[in-house]
Amino acid sequence: MDDFNTCIYTCTDACINVFMLVFILLFILSSSCVLFLISNKATFLLPLEETVL
Repeated sequence: MDDFNTCIYTCTDACINVFMLVFILLFILSSSCVLFLISNKATFLLPLEETVL
């Protein structure tokens, strides 16, 4: 049973590492997307915001 528990812990650690890696990649991707949208917003929607405000 010790080997079984060790396997479960190892698999769990691996899953957590993969999940964290995917989460970090998604975070970086979404951050770059947000920055891209903000830069586009600054160029495209600036006249709109000025008329609204």
